[in-house]
Amino acid sequence: MATKFIVWSKIFESGVPEIDAEHKMLFEIANKFYDNIRHGDSEAVVFETLNKLVRYAERHFRREEKMLEEIGYPEDKVMHHKAQHQRLITQIFEVWETQYEIVESV
Repeated sequence: MATKFIVWSKIFESGVPEIDAEHKMLFEIANKFYDNIRHGDSEAVVFETLNKLVRYAERHFRREEKMLEEIGYPEDKVMHHKAQHQRLITQIFEVWETQYEIVESV
């Protein structure tokens, strides 16, 4: 991977090793998705990585949200966190649409 779309740093650490490992995996898949688009990989390859990213993100988000609820995290903050997760999913699709249009126009 030559160019990283998103780079892991300590500011993203939650302090929960399992969650941090999942976050790192999300970064890895997101960077692969970005590379697929930038390198002009076939639509099938890009879509396969997009599907992997969305499926993994949704599983991770459900797990993380459940953990927050189980530890008694305030409901308003859980709802805010869920909204952030939904925005991230939306942004994934926006990146795909924007980058794919750029690659197609070149």
